[in-house]
Amino acid sequence: MVKNGVKKRISTLILAVVLLFSAIPQAMAVTQVEWDRSCRSKTGGTTTIYEQITIQQENPGNGTEIVLPQYEYRPIGSLPANTYVKVYTRGDHGYQKISYLQGSSEAFCYVQLSPYPLVKATAYVQTVLEGYPGVCVTEVPEAYLNDKSALRKYIREMHPGVRLLEDNEKDNLVWGPGDSLQLPESGGNNQNTNKPSSGNKKTSSAVKETIVVRYGNEPVQLMRLGIANSTIMLNGEEKDVPTADLDFGSKAEKEKQVAVIHAPKSGTCTLRAKASDSGKMLKKCKAGTVVMVLETGAKWSKISYKDTVGYVLTGCLKWYDAETEGTGLLSYNGRTTGSTTVNVRNTPSGDSAKVAEWATGTKVEIFGLEKGWYEIEYKGIHGFVMEKYLTVQK
Repeated sequence: MVKNGVKKRISTLILAVVLLFSAIPQAMAVTQVEWDRSCRSKTGGTTTIYEQITIQQENPGNGTEIVLPQYEYRPIGSLPANTYVKVYTRGDHGYQKISYLQGSSEAFCYVQLSPYPLVKATAYVQTVLEGYPGVCVTEVPEAYLNDKSALRKYIREMHPGVRLLEDNEKDNLVWGPGDSLQLPESGGNNQNTNKPSSGNKKTSSAVKETIVVRYGNEPVQLMRLGIANSTIMLNGEEKDVPTADLDFGSKAEKEKQVAVIHAPKSGTCTLRAKASDSGKMLKKCKAGTVVMVLETGAKWSKISYKDTVGYVLTGCLKWYDAETEGTGLLSYNGRTTGSTTVNVRNTPSGDSAKVAEWATGTKVEIFGLEKGWYEIEYKGIHGFVMEKYLTVQK
C-alpha cells in the first residue's frame, strides 16, 4: 500500500515533468509572407536540391585514429525559380546548405555551387536619414516592396534614424555629388555620423558610400555587372540591358567606366580606403571580377567592388572591348553534360591565376579567340578558357 506522502511526492514529480515538457518551445509555424520577408536570396531558375548522406568508413587502425566523415549528395527534387531561401554553411565537394519553406516549416537541403543557382533577393529604396537633407538608399528584402506599411516598420526597426522617403517628397530630391549617396553602416544610430559628407569632403570611417545605378533616369538595383551586358531589377523583374546604358556617376572616360580585376600572378589585388599604399585595406579583390570604375589616375583608380568603394592600383585593372561574338557552352571532349568542371583563367595562359571553375554546360558570352584561348564572361566574372573546352553555339 502506498502511503499518502509518497503519493504526494509522485504526483508532484509527474506535474513537474509535464510542466517541463510544456515549457520546451515548439517550432512555430511560419507564413509564406513572413518567410519571404526574412530572406535575402532566391533561386534564379529551377534549381535541383540535394540531401547530404554520410558515408560510413571503417577505421583502418586500432580504433584510436580519428576518421573524418565523408559525404555524398543525392538529388531529392527541385525548387522553382524565385523561391526565397536562406543560405547557410558551405558543404563538401562544391555544395551549399540552404533552407526553404515547406508547408509552414523550414526545410534544409543543399545546392551545387557551380554554376551558382541563387541570386540576391534585395532591393534598394530611397530613404531619409535624420539630420541630413539629402536622399539615401537602403537595402531591404524585396518581399517588403508590395506592402509600404510593413516596409516603413522594417526600416524603422532595422535602421534607427532612417525612414522611408514618401512619394509626396520625391519632387524635391537632393542627390549627393555624382549620385554617390552616403549611409552610415550602423544605420544612422551613431551621433557622430548622422550627417554624411558631400562634395570633396573626407568621409568618416563610419560612413559607407553607396553607388546609385540609373537606367534612363530611374534608380535601379544592379543584379549583375558585365563588360557588355548587365542585369538590373526593373519594376520587380530582372532585365538584361547593355552596360553602356547604365549611369553610376563615374568620372572616368566612357570606355573606361567598367574594367576587370587584373592579378594573373597573385589572384587578388588590395582595395584601400584612400589612394595610398598606407591606406586602410578594405577588401581583397578577386581577379576576373567585373567592377565599376568611378575615377582613373596614373597610379590609383577609384572603383566599386561588391558594394564597397575604394582605391586599387590602376595596374590592377584591365579594360576589354565590349563587343561580344555570341555565346558558347563549356564542354569536355565535346560533351556539354556531366559533372566535369572547367578552369577559367585571368589571362590566356595556363600559368595565370584561376578566377572560376564552372561546370560543363554553363552558357557563357564569347568576346573573342586569342592564341587558342576564348575570352568569355559569366555572372560578372571575365576570363579565358582553352579553345578545346568551349563549344560555340551557332
